[in-house]
Amino acid sequence: MVLDVVWCGICHTCHLVRLKDRPTGVVYEGGLGLPFDYARVLAPLEYLEEVVIITPNPSNTNVNPNLWSGECNICVRVAYKEDAFREEWVARKRRVGLAYGDGDSDDGEKDPRPPRLRRVEYRFSTGYL
Repeated sequence: MVLDVVWCGICHTCHLVRLKDRPTGVVYEGGLGLPFDYARVLAPLEYLEEVVIITPNPSNTNVNPNLWSGECNICVRVAYKEDAFREEWVARKRRVGLAYGDGDSDDGEKDPRPPRLRRVEYRFSTGYL
């Protein structure tokens, strides 16, 4: 996917990526790394093993060390200040394909993901696409 903006799963808006020091990319293994909504849409693709998202990173605000997967810099600054929210959000991102009820949450909903997804890569360009 080549995107001018990425989707924030917290505030449900599209935004520019703003990562400090302008890294060239981020790679996740084991099915991690897709925003929940992307994962839900791609879940029926049973043979999908890899997703590459190419997007610009024209700015230089703080990087999210908590399994960043598209969260906007505003949500990272505001929502992540609350430790309980941040810990639950990061834990949810780590429960690939598990029902919420399998952990501390009790709603029983499952975060669907492509069943064979093994790798998610974000590639950042220095300008707009």
